Amino acid sequence: MVLQISIEPNAVVCQSAKIELSSASDFPGDQNETLVIRLTIGTGNIFHPNAQLYIVPPTLSGTGTLSENNQDLFVSIGANNLFEEQSCLTFDLSDVSVEKHSEGKSALPLLGSYNQCLASSQIRCSSIGNANIFYAKCSIAADEIKNGNIFQAYSLLQRNRRAKIDFQEKVIYRAGDSGVCKIRNHSDGIQRI
Repeated sequence: MVLQISIEPNAVVCQSAKIELSSASDFPGDQNETLVIRLTIGTGNIFHPNAQLYIVPPTLSGTGTLSENNQDLFVSIGANNLFEEQSCLTFDLSDVSVEKHSEGKSALPLLGSYNQCLASSQIRCSSIGNANIFYAKCSIAADEIKNGNIFQAYSLLQRNRRAKIDFQEKVIYRAGDSGVCKIRNHSDGIQRI
């Protein structure tokens, strides 16, 4: 399995940033060794030193499908995202159908545009929208997040495969030492008057 990365103009990826496939031993399932994952990093993205982006490849079993004819999977990261030092994003493609995102068809968006992943944030999502801010040590593992949200320091969400997370302009934060996450409306939002 091969990861080919193309970086669009005005994107900056520091040499010490890690953008790579997760090892097969980290995630169970039969891997297709001939698959080529073609990642396009959109214009204006910035990967600071030691930022990490991992891609869990599709498997031969499960709901994802791999055929002998389609051996390229096209994925993309939107424009103008910020990945600060030691931020870590993992995109799980184990359930992705390669046929839907093969050559001649649309690329699978891993991440929208104008997101900020601040230092030490840990994010593992199958879909993230636009203009979200993930503060330091924010740990999130949700299937879908929409636009204009802020996840403050030490907030924590869990993955829920049965329902999509559909937030629009919310602030998620942990209140004190109780460990309980609270949600409030974003006072500014991304759609300013």
